[in-house]
Amino acid sequence: MPNRYIRASAIESEAVNSLSWQAEVFYRRLLNRVDDFGRFTSIPALLRAATFPLQLDRVREADMPRLLAECEKAGLLFVYTAEGKRCLVVNKWEQGRAKGSEYPAPSADVCEQMRTYVYGCLQMSPTPTPTPIPTPISDSDSDTVPSIVSAGAIYEAFPKKVGRAEAVKAIERTLKAGTITGPALLAKVQAYAAAVATWPEADRRFVPHPATWFNRGSFDDDPATWARGDVRTANGGFAGEVASVRPQGWGNELPLNSNDDGRSA
Repeated sequence: MPNRYIRASAIESEAVNSLSWQAEVFYRRLLNRVDDFGRFTSIPALLRAATFPLQLDRVREADMPRLLAECEKAGLLFVYTAEGKRCLVVNKWEQGRAKGSEYPAPSADVCEQMRTYVYGCLQMSPTPTPTPIPTPISDSDSDTVPSIVSAGAIYEAFPKKVGRAEAVKAIERTLKAGTITGPALLAKVQAYAAAVATWPEADRRFVPHPATWFNRGSFDDDPATWARGDVRTANGGFAGEVASVRPQGWGNELPLNSNDDGRSA
């Protein structure tokens, strides 16, 4: 692992200073772990072991997604999936001398997000009280600590990875509307993904584009409508299917090889 030097300007960075002390400690440690392309794994168990190897009794694996989401919301890094690997990339990273990376490159959509990201800093306390060592959040404290879930993290939980830029915009619009919180939306996406995982293989090509799914508010559908049977009738329906629980848009969804960008009309 090469030696790394952190610029003094990081202390005055609005994005870095917007982080909680836990997230800032995590981010600074992560800078010593990413490769010369600014990439690293985003798997929580591996992240925890890599960034807090001597504090595994003080930092929980469950804390990692929250810390990642906080850093991603500040535009300091981006989480993505490529070639079946869950990865992250530090934004504005100056490539080192290595000729290649063991982690696949982010998609063009992620690169465009990194290039065009503009940090909108909220008002911050000028005299924060330091808490140098991250402290795990107990279950009893979970109601008093705000949970931050980024649009990127919600996108990564969706069962179909396509049109990331449009999907993230759709998610951000949904969250901005204020009708659902980030954690609640993530939970619904995870429930939908779990339902899709039980579908017959041939039916998974009908999973809609993520942007379409969020734009039409499908996260508010009855979860019972996400279930599908595995016995098809001659006309393409399901044996014993009840119309009220038939998945919305069945027969109109876009297959995986569609060129549609997922935007609603």
